[in-house]
Amino acid sequence: MPVPGRTLYLPDLAALEASCLQSDVCLSALPPLRREVKVLATRAETSKAFTDLYNLMNCFRQDPTLAQYQWLQDIFFRLLRAPTPSACRDPMQQRAANLATVALQGILEICTYLGSTLHSDTSRLSVTFLRSWPDFWKWILFLYSQTSMSLGRYSTTPLNESDQRIMIVTARIISRFFAWPSTTVCKTIQATPGTFSVIANLWMKQSERIDDDERANDCAGITGVLAAYLQSDLDRYSKEITEIAGGEKKIASRILAIMRIACQGGQPWMVPFPVLTSVCTILANCIPGAYSHLLSRNIVGEICEALKFFASDKSHHSVTPTQRCLCTFPVIDFFIEAVAATDGFKWIIEAIHADLLTSILRCTRWSIESMNNQGARALRVILPYLVYRSVLRAVGRALQDPVLCETEAQIPLEDKEFWTTWAFFRRTVKIQLEIKADFDEAGKFSQPCSSPECFAVETTESFRLCSACHEACYCSRTCQKSHWKSGKHRVECDRLRKDRLDGKASPISPRDHAFFVHLSGEMMDRHYDDIIKMRDMHLSDEPSARLAFMILFDHADFPSTIGVCTSDAFLKGLNEMTPRYLKSTVDKPSINPVGETPITRGSTIVYLSIKVPYGSERLVVPMRPERASEMFGWNNTQPNRQSGVEVVNQFIECPLTSEEEKELAQLRELDRLVLSWSHCL
Repeated sequence: MPVPGRTLYLPDLAALEASCLQSDVCLSALPPLRREVKVLATRAETSKAFTDLYNLMNCFRQDPTLAQYQWLQDIFFRLLRAPTPSACRDPMQQRAANLATVALQGILEICTYLGSTLHSDTSRLSVTFLRSWPDFWKWILFLYSQTSMSLGRYSTTPLNESDQRIMIVTARIISRFFAWPSTTVCKTIQATPGTFSVIANLWMKQSERIDDDERANDCAGITGVLAAYLQSDLDRYSKEITEIAGGEKKIASRILAIMRIACQGGQPWMVPFPVLTSVCTILANCIPGAYSHLLSRNIVGEICEALKFFASDKSHHSVTPTQRCLCTFPVIDFFIEAVAATDGFKWIIEAIHADLLTSILRCTRWSIESMNNQGARALRVILPYLVYRSVLRAVGRALQDPVLCETEAQIPLEDKEFWTTWAFFRRTVKIQLEIKADFDEAGKFSQPCSSPECFAVETTESFRLCSACHEACYCSRTCQKSHWKSGKHRVECDRLRKDRLDGKASPISPRDHAFFVHLSGEMMDRHYDDIIKMRDMHLSDEPSARLAFMILFDHADFPSTIGVCTSDAFLKGLNEMTPRYLKSTVDKPSINPVGETPITRGSTIVYLSIKVPYGSERLVVPMRPERASEMFGWNNTQPNRQSGVEVVNQFIECPLTSEEEKELAQLRELDRLVLSWSHCL
């Protein structure tokens, strides 16, 4: 694909050739060619017979030193100087195309044996390649035009044997010359219009090429070339490869196909796996919806299976822990990036079901500090999501697995960072499960079946939630199917999903919100003394003032925290604490901080909120406080049914001044906003 406005990088070949004569191996220092090689080379140069050319390539394989002879190199490079035909309709045109293919194969053989010299711009092979690059490129474009592969758009047409041969040879040669990205050769290739289109197509076609012993190495090579392009200009080339693939869903499908091959490839794919997974992660981060598409195609199970293989003792006895560590690093990076790019808990639940925790524990047995830090990092990503009942339930079951418990006993105690994080993780799960058990036993939340024809109500066993909207619940699959087929839930489900995508509806399910309320109440009881101390610190500054307090349980980061702030801090931080899904539906009031003259009559107002993770976002979910009366002087027996301002009005016994009325108006506006938050949930 030509790049508008991109100028071709033209190196100073005369200067490079002059340096080449001084630094390269002198031809006179090489031993004379054997007579049979001379005869074969002369016949191949004059007759251009395919048999002679292939026999000459076999000589390179038998004696790699022959690749150093400039004369033998030129035989193959000169074949590319022939003009490209308009098509391959007659035998002469077909012969020209076949000769170019043989020339590419011969150059590949030369690069295989002299690849170590390509790091220098002044090596004879680098100078020869630069001199022949225009001819090289014109033949690549021509050969591509004769295959089912398209330059401007990815083609789904299966590759035949000829297409496969051209794809493999082209990918290998470009990979060889891209081994040192800072060289003049690489800059020349990268600056040539259309090269990225070829490289992108070659990379996306790796999932379709024949499965032979060289497939993993070839995929690693062309992936490294693609990584060099992305590193130079990520925004530009990620958009180009998406356009070449045919859209976001198509490129996500290509990422899926390539990652699936690497994850299932076993030990032969351990070398290309790190760079391949890293490039797929970079591309997925640049493509909206890529992680959601990958999630729907069970990529979580694939990468966790790969992690399990790398972490187990089955990977291969000749593979060192350091090599296995290099493979596990990008898997955990991919998992963490996916959690941040989606709602988070779906990826976590599937990963937990795929034995993520056991694999992480197995990796810590290697006693490699960087790997242990990576494992602790993964645990810190999962920890904030333990406020979601579905995640907590999955983690609780995983921790009871006998295999995990056996692996846990093998963790080296000297690794303080990981062991500390793991101990905190286990303790947090234990506490949260106790709170969840109390929540379930008390029957704090139950819903009727959403099917209009059914009157069943949740009791001891939870109903099934609609997997799309997480709002409707059903006592049986029969009720779910009938409600969907009737069309009643279909309309509501589509509306809810659209509102969430547009930021107009809460992404938190009613069940989780009910659990948040119960969890916050338990946290207030467990941390009663700490909250009282924070309250007293504020009251000591303004002992006679009526204050608006906010208690914030921050579960969005590690470790979780509890904070108490007054009306000043609450008002100043209002904008950043407004939930994402309310920004387009709730008009944020223009409120000034409370004035210097406080209202000296009355009581306090308490707002209770919990901050939870949701992918890359942090949602502040407001709730009606149920256990704040004795802490903050709220004497109302049913605070969850009465707004904060109504409580304030109970304590007003005399007319207010203008300043007091202004402050009360601000508090009423605050209360309206909190009620709006609650209604949205």
